[in-house]
Amino acid sequence: MIDPGKHPTVSLIVPVFNEEEMLPVAVRQIIAGFAALAIPFEVVLSENGSTDRTPQLVDGLARGDDRIRVVHLPVPDYGQALRQGFLAASGDFLVHFSVDWMDFGFLQAALSRTPEYDLVLASKSATEKSDRRPWFRRLGGAAFHGLVRGLFGVPITDTHGIKLMRRERVIGLVDRCRLNGDVFDTELVVRAFRAGLRISEIPVYVYEKRPSRVGVMKRAGRGLAQLVKLRILLWKEPNNT
Repeated sequence: MIDPGKHPTVSLIVPVFNEEEMLPVAVRQIIAGFAALAIPFEVVLSENGSTDRTPQLVDGLARGDDRIRVVHLPVPDYGQALRQGFLAASGDFLVHFSVDWMDFGFLQAALSRTPEYDLVLASKSATEKSDRRPWFRRLGGAAFHGLVRGLFGVPITDTHGIKLMRRERVIGLVDRCRLNGDVFDTELVVRAFRAGLRISEIPVYVYEKRPSRVGVMKRAGRGLAQLVKLRILLWKEPNNT
């Protein structure tokens, strides 16, 4: 566990599923990135339902570096991996990166905004040329976030992806989220907006390191169903937030 000392601390949460090939390199990049920023940190590897050697690998990484912590979950679930990683973290700020998407330039810029903002999002859609993934993934992302804005009135271009959060402001919202899977972090952002948290977006460049593990049409149908479910859940809550 990190020692806060006199400086704000950062917990980096990384969902991990069947990543035995990419994870060692990713962790080395993470350690080097934090060393360059010279800030106290911990890394929470949230392993969920891996069927390769990933569980043994993350445990070995944690034994070799006390700045690395591990959460194990029995089934694959991106949202639950994020949720449990956030709840296990101890830093003043929570950061979410993926094994195949890390951006320490974003982290540095986001930390500079924390005096004014509680939640800083990396936006793949803030500028026309920032998203360099295949056209069908860009189109799917634009349609999804168009629905988010239409259904929830959230004036945000990108809820899904890397982000930085002030722990004391969001941890209660993490506990209130009811959905898992791909829509978990969208629900968290929607709840943060409705709770009046100060939110900012930073344009980032992103490209596809590897093909998506889920088919575009399957993911689109699942995403639509989850957004409708979230809309119904929020309607039913007593304070409608």
